[in-house]
Amino acid sequence: MSSLVIDNVVDKLLPILDSSLAVSRTYKRHLTWGSYEVSSDRERYVLRVYLAPDKHYGHNELESLFRVRDVQRTPRLIDFYEDKNRLLILKTVAPGLDLQEYLDMGGRIKPSFYASAFEVVREIHARGVFDLDIHKQNNLVVGNDGIWLFDFDNVKFHEIGSSTEKAEWDKYRDVRHLKRHFL
Repeated sequence: MSSLVIDNVVDKLLPILDSSLAVSRTYKRHLTWGSYEVSSDRERYVLRVYLAPDKHYGHNELESLFRVRDVQRTPRLIDFYEDKNRLLILKTVAPGLDLQEYLDMGGRIKPSFYASAFEVVREIHARGVFDLDIHKQNNLVVGNDGIWLFDFDNVKFHEIGSSTEKAEWDKYRDVRHLKRHFL
């Protein structure tokens, strides 16, 4: 199976979500998942595609998007489509560049970045979402209004308000990853 299978899924199923959208950029593409920027004349979104056996990552992302829907500087779920073998998620695009792109273009880490990212992480933790994949090439986006967390497919969930040893460890791990990138 090649990554062209993912492209064929997108070509076939994107019109089900919104017939005015077309792929404008491919972010990442693998055998069983892909990430694309899709746009119309007026709007830009991110389309995530998951094929079996990786649909569980898509389910994680869907649950996360529902849980963090009112958290500033996180994406909004626009729509999704699922059948037996495929899951497509359409979400808002974060304004700006991922942190690695920002640094590659000569950007510098600002003191406000850590506080901005920590605020978002604290808010998603309050909703029981713990990110296992915080790093500058994947999840951190530099926007005009601060750092955005964007990728929620590799997460753990804890009961809201949980202070078990495991939940505390997951909080610590997320904060440690932020410090590694910003301090």
